[in-house]
Amino acid sequence: MKSTRVKRNGFTWAYYAPKTLTKKALLLMMGNSDHDTMVKACAKYMTGLGVGVAAIAPNQDGKPYSGCHSFPLECLEEAIQWLREQGMEKVGMAGGSTTGMLCLAAAAHLPDLSLVLAYTPSDHVMQGFFKGKKDGHIPEWPAPGESTMTYRGKPLPYAPFQLSDEDYYNLSYGKATKDAGELSGRALFAHVEACGIPEEAYIPVEQIRGKIVFFGAEDDTLWDTVKYIRRMEARLKAHDFPYNYEVHTYRYGTHFVFPQGVFLAALPAFAVNAFVGKMFKSAKAHPKECQATRLDVDRATRAAIENW
Repeated sequence: MKSTRVKRNGFTWAYYAPKTLTKKALLLMMGNSDHDTMVKACAKYMTGLGVGVAAIAPNQDGKPYSGCHSFPLECLEEAIQWLREQGMEKVGMAGGSTTGMLCLAAAAHLPDLSLVLAYTPSDHVMQGFFKGKKDGHIPEWPAPGESTMTYRGKPLPYAPFQLSDEDYYNLSYGKATKDAGELSGRALFAHVEACGIPEEAYIPVEQIRGKIVFFGAEDDTLWDTVKYIRRMEARLKAHDFPYNYEVHTYRYGTHFVFPQGVFLAALPAFAVNAFVGKMFKSAKAHPKECQATRLDVDRATRAAIENW
């Protein structure tokens, strides 16, 4: 899928245009770059719904993905301004997993975002982390003193992991995944909860100035996203949130609670269940239920964008 490379004030992203003229666009953070397979599949799906897509990566200037740490929200501000200059009247944001958290936090600080699609998010800002290879065997480790994102040159308050690199590895997606036989991070985030999440690290979702759509499944093995979503829902109710919001939670769906159309943009239909099943035991044990979840996520995503 073709894209236009945009560079503005030191920030870069890829813009994917729909086939028909549009006045709506989404900032998309769903992959490790702005042009990898996941991003292209998401962009193909979203542009098919009639919106422009500005795909933004945690690592800028085409650098290899090295985790998510100190990502400047100013990058999103620049992309929003550029989209406005292209004639976009509405700008929203979509993200999944770590970037599901990021898009909620971004929307709480950037009032121009009037729609947030948050797939399997957390409700608090995480400490930043590196990815790569450290000490010959550690694939991911905490970024000392860094939040996952910054704004106006300051780190957003975050929940620290309070672990050594080795202990982080043992509780996170490295050793924990190997031992469990699937992607697994529950023990890591249970540790963070046990240490106590600072109040200021919780995302002030009540500050978002538009519609929010949450998606998550109970069988998510990376973190307890349904618990996080319920806490955010309670926060919105407590603050009499004036905008519409939707909560879509499911028994089955794994961490990959994304629209079915995203997977179909990258894989043949017969291969989708097998692909997710290789990543997560629940998807292998409950393929029909997980597929039903993805189909409902697809329906809700389409409706949110259509009614936006």
